[in-house]
Amino acid sequence: MSKKNIELFVKYLLNSNNLDHEQRKAVSRLLTRDSGSVPSVQESIKTLSDFKSERHNTETIFRFLHLFGEKDALKYTTHTWEHSPGTEDFKFKDFETFKKQYSDILNEWKDKILILGNTELWMLIQNFLLNDDTQFYWGEDKIRVGYNKYLAKWMDNNPGNQPFSMPLSEFPESIRPNVINKRSLNSFNDVVEIFKHSIEFRDNDLYNAIKRIFKNKSFRINREKLAAIQGVTFYTHTQKIKNALEIIAGNIFNRAEFPDFEVSCTTKTGKEKNSIQLEILQLESYSNKDVNDPKVLGIDPNGDIASIKNLLRNLCDFSVVSRFKQDDEFKYLRINYLVSDSRFGSDIEVVNEYDCKGFKYILTFYNYNIL
Repeated sequence: MSKKNIELFVKYLLNSNNLDHEQRKAVSRLLTRDSGSVPSVQESIKTLSDFKSERHNTETIFRFLHLFGEKDALKYTTHTWEHSPGTEDFKFKDFETFKKQYSDILNEWKDKILILGNTELWMLIQNFLLNDDTQFYWGEDKIRVGYNKYLAKWMDNNPGNQPFSMPLSEFPESIRPNVINKRSLNSFNDVVEIFKHSIEFRDNDLYNAIKRIFKNKSFRINREKLAAIQGVTFYTHTQKIKNALEIIAGNIFNRAEFPDFEVSCTTKTGKEKNSIQLEILQLESYSNKDVNDPKVLGIDPNGDIASIKNLLRNLCDFSVVSRFKQDDEFKYLRINYLVSDSRFGSDIEVVNEYDCKGFKYILTFYNYNIL
């Protein structure tokens, strides 16, 4: 076999996504023993990292949440009821029929969501839509009002109405929310509106969340790039995304010697899905840590990278770009922690030094084309 073919074969082995960490180590040992005559092979072995991107599933969560905008009965848990064609009657005979129809849809998806480990998302939906008992709360504001026994009773006593019309005063005072986000709540429709924003960044939700989370008088944010995030809309578990952004903001604010940062967003249209890439860049701030540091690799459970990964898993892809130490020299690298596309590139990629302006977090969300 020629040296060129040996080099190609080695690169294939060392970058194969079919090898686990132990297998990669074994390959490295064998190649070190048997390929001393090919310098480039030795260099490939030298830079080998045990790190491997985690493949996850963003499509299932998107398709599930998107049903709230398209799937008949489930859609009308968050949209105003329509009248049957040519009549003044609503399309659902009664509340029990309505709840049975959307419950059937949810039950079809329950195992698909839970097997991914997104238990908090499922509990949010279950406690709002399925639980008759109000002891369980849902969402960031810990609301206990939902499609429960009190709403069912009101619907029975008020034929010809829809759930959105129920006054909150009809719920027991002990579970009734009063003011949330400086807004008074008067009807069940107001509660539904809060739920909608827990499963989708709507209108300026993401923009406003970023403005709040990254507000710090000692730091300077690029307002022009931030403004471009206005109107960005997509389905996701919004609380978990905001929790991840809180960790990122904390990391930025801990490095006060680098006060300039940017939060920007770009969208791309694709044949199978459209992507929304959110980038948070702290200018001139570099990691400089060894790329095999457990916290850098995201395998130290007490590290921030591991915490961010746990929050973003199955919701969006996650990468960082910065300067790291590898084999006793500094290199500019992109580390891809969470990847949803099997055709994605390398686990760790070398990037152009001039394109790396600091420490950058990259969160990539997808709107999959409707089947």
